Amino acid sequence: MKSALYRIAWIAMVAWPVDSLGATSCASEARASEARASEEREVALHHAGNEEEPAAFGATLVLPDGEGPHPAILLVSPAGEHPRDELRRDGAHYADLGRRLAAQGIASLRVDNRGVGASRNATWPAWSWDVSMEELAQDLAGHFDWLRRRPQVDFHRVGVLAHGDGVVPAALLAADRVPGARRPAFTILLSASGRRGTIDLTQRMAGRVPNADVDAPAIDALQTALDQLVDEGPSEEVVAALAACLPSFGVPEAEASRQAQGFAEGNGERWHREYLGYEPSQTVREIEGPLLVLLADDDPRLDAQASEALLSDAFRGGALFQARCERLKEGGHFLEPAQEPRLRREVVERVCRFVTEATGFEARGVEDDVSVAGDPPGGFLIADVTVVDVEAGELVPHRWVHLRDGVVVSIDDGEPPTEMPVTRVEGRGRYLIPGLWDCHAHISLWGRDALARFVRSGVTSVRDMGGDLDELRAWRSAIDRGERLGPRLLLAGPFLDGDKPNDLYRRFVLDAAQAQAAVDEVLASGADFLKVHSQLAPDVFAAIGREAERRGCRFAGHVPVGVLPTEASAAGITSIEHADTFFSSLARAPRSPAASWPEARAWWQGDEGRAALADIADNGTVVVPTLVTLDTAAERHAGLFERVAPWTLEITAALHEAGVPIAAGSDTARRLIGIVPGASLHRELELLVDAGLTPAEALRAATLVPARRFGANAQGGVIAVGAPADLVLLGGNPLQDIAQTRSVQAVFVRGRRIEG
Repeated sequence: MKSALYRIAWIAMVAWPVDSLGATSCASEARASEARASEEREVALHHAGNEEEPAAFGATLVLPDGEGPHPAILLVSPAGEHPRDELRRDGAHYADLGRRLAAQGIASLRVDNRGVGASRNATWPAWSWDVSMEELAQDLAGHFDWLRRRPQVDFHRVGVLAHGDGVVPAALLAADRVPGARRPAFTILLSASGRRGTIDLTQRMAGRVPNADVDAPAIDALQTALDQLVDEGPSEEVVAALAACLPSFGVPEAEASRQAQGFAEGNGERWHREYLGYEPSQTVREIEGPLLVLLADDDPRLDAQASEALLSDAFRGGALFQARCERLKEGGHFLEPAQEPRLRREVVERVCRFVTEATGFEARGVEDDVSVAGDPPGGFLIADVTVVDVEAGELVPHRWVHLRDGVVVSIDDGEPPTEMPVTRVEGRGRYLIPGLWDCHAHISLWGRDALARFVRSGVTSVRDMGGDLDELRAWRSAIDRGERLGPRLLLAGPFLDGDKPNDLYRRFVLDAAQAQAAVDEVLASGADFLKVHSQLAPDVFAAIGREAERRGCRFAGHVPVGVLPTEASAAGITSIEHADTFFSSLARAPRSPAASWPEARAWWQGDEGRAALADIADNGTVVVPTLVTLDTAAERHAGLFERVAPWTLEITAALHEAGVPIAAGSDTARRLIGIVPGASLHRELELLVDAGLTPAEALRAATLVPARRFGANAQGGVIAVGAPADLVLLGGNPLQDIAQTRSVQAVFVRGRRIEG
């Protein structure tokens, strides 16, 4: 029989309350109202165990109604003898959560632990604590892969959610600690401690001593003994060290040796030792994708405030600007309402919102502008407006601009005669500019409502630099038919990239021999151009460049590891994305003249660097700086971002001075990053002016340059007879103050008017 101290420690660490709380009738009614039509399938997963006779995991797959494909979440239970539905005994947290997620259009998979329920078999007759965190993480990798391969599931939008000590293997999977596994698209950790397990246990044991304060030396001594247990197991020395500590924690001296022995044996098994020695901050720093940690202030098992502080420091240390902690005032360790063994409604709402922010999925009930009114028969006449000539950088006042059938049909210095009635738009005191371009966006990651947001902000053309090509083409078709409000779209489709744990919207090209097939495949699927990314090998990058030239298509993107910007430019890349690549690429390339970002910054400022920029200009390579990405990160997270953001302004100024064409892009992607469709493009223009461009030059970066370098219409990007009627009516003069691009009064896209 385990000692009293061992029971206290065990309850503090991982055990569940011995009193069972049944669900009330009100809770049952709430569950019924929230569980809309969905399908639950009992399934067996064969992916682990003996290779000759794989052991099956028992699981439940919950699918929302509708064809899908649906986003999905792998639900990870705590360790121990816990079947798939519960977080604590007699609870049904995950069964209930699966149904509530399905009501919002999100699929889920919940799985019995090995040796538990339908996962108990010849290989795992019962749960054993002689299991490693690595083995548990491998289990999750198999579950995750199985879920991603379901035809009803959108494999781009599959994440993982874990609770309590189940957080550890889930975090290992998300941090790419499982060889050969793919990273989840997002990670949600419930009641996750930010402290090493030994520290958590020591603090909880100290808090359980009644009517007495445990002094710091006693806490330090117990901490040392627990660290020794992690390193050595339940040796005689460890038992003696624990026995010496226990009287300070309320254990009678006569009982200290016996209880220390029981404690050491119970916590000396493999799982316990790994859990006690686990350092959350180290793993968290390696999680690259979106991460949400939910904590409750009244959690009796961990200090929510301390955990939030430690995890937030880890986020900053790992440059995790897509990660955040959120705290609930109430919920306890299981994040449940009083007297109900189910997750709080607030938890479910935050989970669903985070899935949207992380993946672009839109929960049910979310709608955007789905249609656009047709042109009036005679078109629009913008009366007495000041036309902004972006090519000359001049104002042309008192012009009457007639739009019909999606093009500019006349520009006059007085009201022109028209063959049929027109809809007059007052332009006096206003300024007319060409529709803006956002040359770098990832609309699939934001979601469908980005389309309307772009247009209402005056962005009438978007170059999508990587997303779900089927989804994007469907949206573009709806826009072209007038069924949905949105900009003109140029689509790259999947990234062409080297192998990496993150396969989100990627087509891996692992050697040069695969280049032709990859290019053919992407173009055949409907992409307008090719997007290359960071992990391409140099010879593969060169082969893709040759294939692009052979096919007569553009290719653009990141400068891969091992390639210098000058080499990418010489290979014919249409545009180099992100100003910071001029530092990162030099720091990573083996033949680089600079081994770090500071050295790269200095090199570009020297004679050799200026000559290299001149070569890039001579090649006609466009640079899309996306200054707003680091500017936003610096504003929201400071630290390293705050230091580096000004460097991107410097290199953009140097590029511009060297004659390199600059195009404006925002890198709009996941909502939680904080770069908003449309609004952030306006901020990008302001930053281009901060970098030394004039307002007219900044306007060209968002109109003339992309229209002529990236677009299919040589007349685009200007206001001229025969040019596309993609125009923005502003309330102020953008040549005097570039911030006036925000003063949108009306937008015309394909000649159709959208009020600002």
